[in-house]
Amino acid sequence: PMPSPISHDVVSACQQVVSLHLTAIEFYTLAAAHFTRRGYPTLGARFAADVTEERGHLDAVLARLEFFWTPAEVTHGPAAAPCDDVPEFLRAALALETDAANTERGVITMARAAGDDARTKNDHKNHPFLPE
Repeated sequence: PMPSPISHDVVSACQQVVSLHLTAIEFYTLAAAHFTRRGYPTLGARFAADVTEERGHLDAVLARLEFFWTPAEVTHGPAAAPCDDVPEFLRAALALETDAANTERGVITMARAAGDDARTKNDHKNHPFLPE
């Protein structure tokens, strides 16, 4: 089915989420490689798993954009992963995750306000962007 015209703001917000997930993928890819090279393979594997998880989230958002017949804008901010400064790295990771969560929450609120909440009711993985 064709999307309703009320979905323009939702699409725009989804584009922001695409950008955040691309940044997260790059951030965690850099972290996984860095910590593995530095002799922390378990920590590297943990960040590699985060990359896989973020790619799954990205795929879900891309599917939602496809539902709206909209190509993804694949630009994103730099993924500064200050791996040599662990406290700063943790702050950067937390900021990235917080920004993504707040943006996704905003998309859900906006979608529901626009009457586009059927998808979240059917979401078996509790992720806001899985296709119907």
